[in-house]
Amino acid sequence: HEYRVMSTHTPVYGVLSHFIDRQYGDFVKCMDKSEQRMANLAMLLSKAEDFGKTSFKGLYQFVRYMDQIRKYSIDDGEAQTAGEADDVVRLMTMHASKGLEFPVCFVAGVEKRRNTQDEGGKLIWNVNYGFGADFTDLDRSVGGVTLQKLLIREDNRRESIAEEMRILYVAMTRAREKLIMVGSDKPDGFRQIKTPDSASSYLDMIKAAYDDGFENIDIIYKTDEDMVNARFEDKMEEESATDELLAIVRTAGHGNKEQDDLPDYLAKIHEQYPYPLNPELRAKLSVSDLKHQAIEEEIARGLSLAPEGEKLFGETKPDKYIPKFMRHEGENANGGTFYGTAFHRIMELWDYSEVTAEAVTEYVEKMYRMHRMDRQQADAVRAEDVAAFLNSPLGMRMRAARAAGKLFREQPFVIGIRQDSETVLVQGIIDAYFIEDDAITIVDYKTDRVDNAQMLVDRYRAQLEYYGLALSQITKKQVKALTIYSTRLRREIVL
Repeated sequence: HEYRVMSTHTPVYGVLSHFIDRQYGDFVKCMDKSEQRMANLAMLLSKAEDFGKTSFKGLYQFVRYMDQIRKYSIDDGEAQTAGEADDVVRLMTMHASKGLEFPVCFVAGVEKRRNTQDEGGKLIWNVNYGFGADFTDLDRSVGGVTLQKLLIREDNRRESIAEEMRILYVAMTRAREKLIMVGSDKPDGFRQIKTPDSASSYLDMIKAAYDDGFENIDIIYKTDEDMVNARFEDKMEEESATDELLAIVRTAGHGNKEQDDLPDYLAKIHEQYPYPLNPELRAKLSVSDLKHQAIEEEIARGLSLAPEGEKLFGETKPDKYIPKFMRHEGENANGGTFYGTAFHRIMELWDYSEVTAEAVTEYVEKMYRMHRMDRQQADAVRAEDVAAFLNSPLGMRMRAARAAGKLFREQPFVIGIRQDSETVLVQGIIDAYFIEDDAITIVDYKTDRVDNAQMLVDRYRAQLEYYGLALSQITKKQVKALTIYSTRLRREIVL
């Protein structure tokens, strides 16, 4: 309750920070890998601070914000906890390594060619000689390079090579014990030595130094074949070790002399695992999943749950996600699943005031102006269907319950049920329920195109029974009625 009240006037960052500092932080510090966990909490606070700079507010919007980050696979990984003195492998650029030292350094990609952009183009520039350009003789229709440009090009080339040499020097002097430089070259590459002034890569500079008598360097050639063979040998060694281990395990318990020396963790491999894997069992289900399972069982027994010619699960996505040019004839924002979504939305928002078709239409427009419904939802609402329900006996009972503060709409829940000797979490959202005479009546709105009430009973009995089980566990009250209201039949159906 304290945090619920705090969330109404405190930014998300403040709520989370208060919770971590006051309670959760001490708990995390007692857990394994506490340093990494605390760093991850600090990253969460950073996300909350970034969220506070947006136009959205509140814990609910923050949860949706984090869901969107997860949905679009924006993974920041774990927070960084490594310090300067930690024994880890570090990746950095040559410039970033300046002033640092390490026992062993790898310099990769030394064959990469240096940047020559300052030496080409029709117009080049140099701080010492200004600009240099090509010349064009329009009368003779000829062109060429000016002496000024040749001078600037040569000066830029020398400066570029000198700068690359300085960077290579920085990279080579970072290692205290061993320096390993890696690059690719032709098989006869060390027979093609360039002078330092004509070097086009770090590898050319290294080869020039080696040719000039620098002997404190070991050159090791590795061809593609050598690399493949090395990987193959490593794999063979792993498989050989695995085969030896399996041979010891398989002979355990069969009079083998090595059995006495077998570690306990290997001896337990022969034990039968009491909980075999069930690939069809899921850790979490929605009520819709269980409903589909029940319907499939009914269909398997030969029961028809849909009018002839119609698909039972034909439409699975709201029409608002289908571009207009892709919709088939007859598909629009007022049909199918999207109409059902619009009906549920207006029933969630309705204030149970005056009930006429005109009043419903005005209220829908009001919700649209308040940005609580979008344009497509507002257009999809059929005011006559809403008014018919609200003026029905069931609608009158719900109006009385709302006046007494005992009507609850769009209530989420999570419960545990036993399935195949395992506990499975089931989640769902109940359209509405109200308390009458200290007992619960559950209401589920259905917009299915059906010809009779029995089809709805057969389709949704399992779903409403799970709703009843959830509410009886959560509220500790008796569920006296499971009710379906059909907008197509305009009647309530009590199971």
